[in-house]
Amino acid sequence: MTVFTISRGDLHLAVAPSIGGSIAEFFQMRDGQRRDILRPAHAAAFTKNDAREMASFPLLPFCNRIRDSTFSFEDQLIRLVANLPPSAHAIHGIGWQVPWQVIAHTADTIVLALDYGQPAQRQQFGWPWAFYAEQEFHLNAQGLQVKLRLQNRSTSAMPFGIGHHPYFPKTKESSLQTELSAMWLTDAEVLPLRLQATPLFKQLARGVRVDQHVMDNNFTGWNRDVRIQLDARHPSIRLQADAGMGFLGIYVPSAENYFCVEPVSMCTDAFNLIKTHTSEQCGAQTLLAGASFETRWSLLV
Repeated sequence: MTVFTISRGDLHLAVAPSIGGSIAEFFQMRDGQRRDILRPAHAAAFTKNDAREMASFPLLPFCNRIRDSTFSFEDQLIRLVANLPPSAHAIHGIGWQVPWQVIAHTADTIVLALDYGQPAQRQQFGWPWAFYAEQEFHLNAQGLQVKLRLQNRSTSAMPFGIGHHPYFPKTKESSLQTELSAMWLTDAEVLPLRLQATPLFKQLARGVRVDQHVMDNNFTGWNRDVRIQLDARHPSIRLQADAGMGFLGIYVPSAENYFCVEPVSMCTDAFNLIKTHTSEQCGAQTLLAGASFETRWSLLV
């Protein structure tokens, strides 16, 4: 298993192209001490080739779940392949399930590419549109910047979503603070039902202890800036994104040693929600044939 590394000052990043183009680890070395900014990959990530056990993985050409792996687009019924049985829903897109190629590697930058559209791929995943994607990982003096690019290489318009799924180490001291305007309430299968403002917003605006909450929700009206403090020995972190990622996913499982803060361009099941909601509410967007979409997110240390 080949892992590619880059560094800048005391910051170090490792990427595993063959495991869904994922980040394997991102950490800081200071005073001889390693401080993990993202949860490092588990050994199972490499033995099972499972991007969900990595530090972060790409979400494209859609983010999070699609209800019953099915949606309609321009009078065409699209049937995706449910990829996490026994769940009936397709989740997290395709990028995390396939190998990526390294197309550039310097001291502080790695660029990965994914070319999707062969008949075997379409049969495996059910996504009928050809696309090309790139991830550019760059370390600078402030931290990590990840640029994402998606191009529709089909002859017809393509719905899309794009994002990333970073895992942060959770301790009793971990906290996060951000500003939001509405949350998608969900059903028992974590699929959105309706938008609602909740008292949680005021708490998040002030900052909350992560271990005091259990969440798996999408949020709208995000100010695209999250302040994260892991514990007293770690540096403070700011997760920022540009306008292309106007939605935020927060996943805090109760019994795990991690939590996730996910910058995304769409909410869960946006391709179905667009029937009854606006694009501003759910994030469903379309790429015309040959068109590209580019966005970026950063972890400032």
